[in-house]
Amino acid sequence: MKYTEAIAYLESFQDMERDPGKSAKPAMNVPTLKKLLNRLGNPELGQQTIHITGTNGKGSVAHMVESILRTSGTSTALFTSPHLQDYPERIQINNLPISKDFFAEGLTKLRGAIEEEQKINNSVFSTFGILTALFFWVSREKKSEWKIVEVGLGGTFDATNVFERTEVAVITAIDFDHTHILGRTVEEIAKDKAGIIKPGSLCILGPQSHPVVETIITAACKEVKAQLIKVITPTPNIAKWKTPLLGFHQQINAEIAATTADSIKINGKRLSKSKIEEGIHKAQPRGRIELVSSQPTTIIDAAHNPAAVRALISTLQEEFGDVKWQFVIGIMADKDIQGISVALEKIGQTIICCSLPSRRALTAKELEARLGKINTPIISSKNVSEGLQKARVLAGKTGHICMLGSFITASEGKAAVRNSP
Repeated sequence: MKYTEAIAYLESFQDMERDPGKSAKPAMNVPTLKKLLNRLGNPELGQQTIHITGTNGKGSVAHMVESILRTSGTSTALFTSPHLQDYPERIQINNLPISKDFFAEGLTKLRGAIEEEQKINNSVFSTFGILTALFFWVSREKKSEWKIVEVGLGGTFDATNVFERTEVAVITAIDFDHTHILGRTVEEIAKDKAGIIKPGSLCILGPQSHPVVETIITAACKEVKAQLIKVITPTPNIAKWKTPLLGFHQQINAEIAATTADSIKINGKRLSKSKIEEGIHKAQPRGRIELVSSQPTTIIDAAHNPAAVRALISTLQEEFGDVKWQFVIGIMADKDIQGISVALEKIGQTIICCSLPSRRALTAKELEARLGKINTPIISSKNVSEGLQKARVLAGKTGHICMLGSFITASEGKAAVRNSP
């Protein structure tokens, strides 16, 4: 298959990121992926693995850990989701997305095994599950020494959770998100995410705002005889780690990444503090409070739940002072809109609601209605590009714009900035 054919094939399967379809739960289960991987010769085996979950921060931590390991002289394979522009971004070898040609070659190799599994076992596949299998195939082909694997959703039932053992399970901050799937309480969400902790492994637990999370993770580690290391919250207002990523929450993520790196060995040796510092400094995941234009100041951020939006607002206040913002937002229908609106109201001059190209997303009018009666003026736009145009008129050359609510919003916002004069 050529790349365009490979993408068409990939997107012929159900994908909860683009379209939930008839099911609120992931279409592809872990046993199905294990069967597919078995047909492929189990490419998930043979490399050391760091598996990362959490509600917020897991993507940033994954990029930081990869950067530290690569800086320390080992080869890496990184799997994250979603992408901002192209699918190959999700599969990186030594910090570089695989080529579109290699992406297509890999899917062509997988297709035969997928079709055999469909024919013999009537198996149901998903876009994310196939991408997960593709990542494992790529990491084996490229002979990567370490895999850094970000969970897609939850933990226990996520397609990435195919390992019998891993070196490290990392759990970042757990809060409310995807509650219709993972559970309505923090306890339920934490128990689901604890499913990535494997017997005899090491678990790195990031700082938590809900004490019950520590109780649940501690019990889970005890049950499978996994060693638990709890990361201590860094001192506020002191930038311990030099990172291009803005916000105190990124200092927390850096502390989690550093603790993870400090707990492992490469070629029998502990990683040096200088390499850990260098790796954190070099890590630059996109779509995290990313400045994409300076006239006017324009930020994109993928924050899509109240905890993430509160961290965003706090960072904007710390970095830019007491100014008002034009917020351009497009978001999925299952999110806590009321909780997000409370955070935006603090520094929002205008909230511009946008429709997104996803059946999961609220339309601009639906979002406007869900925001309810708040003190910040609300207007609607048919898409993010039009929302940016309206925000620029309101902001002028010296104002401030932030586009947020999902990776789709961040992606379309960045494209709109790139394609506008």
